[in-house]
Amino acid sequence: MELIKRITTLIFAATALLAVSCESPTEEELPQSMDVTYSALDGAWQLTAWQGKPLAEGLYCYVAFNGETRRFEMHDNLGSMYDNLTTGSFSLEQDDTKRYIISGTYDNGVGDWNSAYVVTMPKGGDSMVWSSTTSDDLSTYRRIDAIPEL
Repeated sequence: MELIKRITTLIFAATALLAVSCESPTEEELPQSMDVTYSALDGAWQLTAWQGKPLAEGLYCYVAFNGETRRFEMHDNLGSMYDNLTTGSFSLEQDDTKRYIISGTYDNGVGDWNSAYVVTMPKGGDSMVWSSTTSDDLSTYRRIDAIPEL
Protein backbone atom coordinates (compact mmCIF):
# COMPACT_ATOMS: atom_id res chain seq x y z
CA MET A 1 0.00 0.00 0.00
CA GLU A 2 2.88 2.37 0.77
CA LEU A 3 4.30 1.73 -2.70
CA ILE A 4 0.99 2.69 -4.32
CA LYS A 5 0.78 5.82 -2.18
CA ARG A 6 4.35 6.80 -3.08
CA ILE A 7 3.87 6.17 -6.81
CA THR A 8 0.59 8.09 -6.83
CA THR A 9 2.23 10.99 -5.03
CA LEU A 10 5.09 11.04 -7.53
CA ILE A 11 2.56 11.19 -10.33
CA PHE A 12 0.88 14.19 -8.79
CA ALA A 13 4.00 16.33 -8.87
CA ALA A 14 3.30 18.45 -11.99
CA THR A 15 2.55 21.83 -13.75
CA ALA A 16 2.96 23.08 -17.27
CA LEU A 17 6.18 24.52 -18.50
CA LEU A 18 8.70 22.29 -20.23
CA ALA A 19 10.62 20.74 -17.36
CA VAL A 20 14.30 20.62 -18.17
CA SER A 21 15.69 20.24 -14.68
CA CYS A 22 14.67 18.85 -11.31
CA GLU A 23 14.51 22.30 -9.74
CA SER A 24 11.25 24.12 -9.07
CA PRO A 25 10.38 26.83 -11.59
CA THR A 26 11.38 30.33 -10.53
CA GLU A 27 9.38 33.53 -10.96
CA GLU A 28 11.56 34.50 -13.94
CA GLU A 29 10.76 31.20 -15.67
CA LEU A 30 7.02 31.83 -15.37
CA PRO A 31 6.52 35.21 -17.08
CA GLN A 32 3.26 34.31 -18.82
CA SER A 33 1.57 32.39 -15.98
CA MET A 34 -2.17 32.52 -15.53
CA ASP A 35 -4.25 32.18 -12.37
CA VAL A 36 -4.71 28.57 -11.33
CA THR A 37 -8.36 28.15 -10.42
CA TYR A 38 -10.74 25.23 -10.06
CA SER A 39 -12.16 26.01 -13.51
CA ALA A 40 -8.65 26.23 -15.04
CA LEU A 41 -7.87 22.72 -13.73
CA ASP A 42 -11.22 21.35 -14.89
CA GLY A 43 -10.86 18.60 -17.50
CA ALA A 44 -8.50 15.80 -18.49
CA TRP A 45 -4.70 15.86 -18.29
CA GLN A 46 -1.88 13.52 -19.31
CA LEU A 47 1.40 13.25 -17.41
CA THR A 48 4.11 13.86 -20.02
CA ALA A 49 7.25 14.21 -17.89
CA TRP A 50 8.42 13.44 -14.39
CA GLN A 51 11.65 14.88 -13.00
CA GLY A 52 12.24 16.50 -16.40
CA LYS A 53 12.16 13.21 -18.31
CA PRO A 54 9.40 11.81 -20.54
CA LEU A 55 7.57 8.74 -19.26
CA ALA A 56 8.94 5.44 -20.54
CA GLU A 57 7.13 3.93 -23.49
CA GLY A 58 4.00 2.07 -22.44
CA LEU A 59 3.59 3.96 -19.15
CA TYR A 60 0.74 6.40 -18.67
CA CYS A 61 -0.97 8.57 -16.13
CA TYR A 62 -4.21 10.43 -16.87
CA VAL A 63 -6.00 12.69 -14.41
CA ALA A 64 -9.44 14.27 -14.75
CA PHE A 65 -10.31 17.14 -12.43
CA ASN A 66 -13.85 18.31 -11.78
CA GLY A 67 -13.53 21.89 -10.58
CA GLU A 68 -17.17 22.15 -9.57
CA THR A 69 -17.19 19.10 -7.26
CA ARG A 70 -13.46 19.39 -6.44
CA ARG A 71 -12.97 15.71 -7.19
CA PHE A 72 -10.35 13.90 -9.28
CA GLU A 73 -10.08 10.57 -11.06
CA MET A 74 -6.69 9.18 -12.03
CA HIS A 75 -5.84 6.23 -14.28
CA ASP A 76 -2.25 4.99 -14.38
CA ASN A 77 -0.12 1.91 -14.89
CA LEU A 78 3.01 3.20 -13.18
CA GLY A 79 3.08 0.59 -10.43
CA SER A 80 1.48 -2.26 -12.35
CA MET A 81 0.96 -3.65 -15.81
CA TYR A 82 -2.76 -3.10 -15.24
CA ASP A 83 -4.77 0.10 -15.12
CA ASN A 84 -5.10 1.52 -11.62
CA LEU A 85 -8.03 3.83 -10.85
CA THR A 86 -7.60 6.28 -7.97
CA THR A 87 -10.22 8.83 -6.92
CA GLY A 88 -10.40 11.53 -4.31
CA SER A 89 -10.85 15.20 -3.57
CA PHE A 90 -8.54 18.17 -4.00
CA SER A 91 -8.30 21.79 -2.94
CA LEU A 92 -6.51 24.92 -4.14
CA GLU A 93 -5.20 27.88 -2.18
CA GLN A 94 -2.75 30.72 -2.57
CA ASP A 95 0.13 30.96 -0.11
CA ASP A 96 1.65 34.16 1.27
CA THR A 97 3.91 34.48 -1.78
CA LYS A 98 0.91 34.20 -4.17
CA ARG A 99 1.84 30.70 -5.37
CA TYR A 100 -1.03 28.36 -6.17
CA ILE A 101 -0.94 25.23 -3.99
CA ILE A 102 -2.91 22.04 -4.67
CA SER A 103 -3.40 19.28 -2.12
CA GLY A 104 -5.70 16.32 -1.88
CA THR A 105 -7.05 13.23 -0.21
CA TYR A 106 -7.52 9.73 -1.67
CA ASP A 107 -10.80 7.82 -1.40
CA ASN A 108 -9.13 4.41 -1.03
CA GLY A 109 -8.29 4.78 2.65
CA VAL A 110 -4.66 5.80 2.07
CA GLY A 111 -5.32 9.36 3.27
CA ASP A 112 -3.75 12.63 2.18
CA TRP A 113 -1.31 13.06 -0.68
CA ASN A 114 2.31 12.83 0.52
CA SER A 115 2.87 16.44 -0.50
CA ALA A 116 1.13 19.58 -1.60
CA TYR A 117 2.28 21.00 -4.95
CA VAL A 118 2.92 24.44 -6.39
CA VAL A 119 0.97 24.57 -9.65
CA THR A 120 1.83 26.89 -12.52
CA MET A 121 0.05 27.22 -15.85
CA PRO A 122 1.17 29.24 -18.85
CA LYS A 123 -1.35 31.49 -20.60
CA GLY A 124 -3.80 29.37 -22.52
CA GLY A 125 -3.99 26.68 -19.83
CA ASP A 126 -2.99 23.79 -22.08
CA SER A 127 -0.24 22.55 -19.77
CA MET A 128 0.78 22.73 -16.14
CA VAL A 129 3.77 21.96 -13.93
CA TRP A 130 3.53 20.65 -10.38
CA SER A 131 6.44 21.13 -8.01
CA SER A 132 6.33 19.42 -4.61
CA THR A 133 6.47 21.69 -1.58
CA THR A 134 8.45 19.05 0.36
CA SER A 135 10.79 17.42 -2.18
CA ASP A 136 12.35 17.81 -5.64
CA ASP A 137 9.41 16.09 -7.38
CA LEU A 138 8.51 17.90 -10.59
CA SER A 139 5.89 16.80 -13.12
CA THR A 140 4.55 18.20 -16.36
CA TYR A 141 1.03 17.64 -17.69
CA ARG A 142 -0.71 18.57 -20.93
CA ARG A 143 -4.42 19.06 -21.41
CA ILE A 144 -6.21 16.37 -23.43
CA ASP A 145 -9.80 16.11 -24.66
CA ALA A 146 -10.65 13.09 -22.51
CA ILE A 147 -9.06 10.14 -20.77
CA PRO A 148 -8.76 7.45 -23.46
CA GLU A 149 -10.49 4.08 -23.18
CA LEU A 150 -8.06 1.85 -21.31
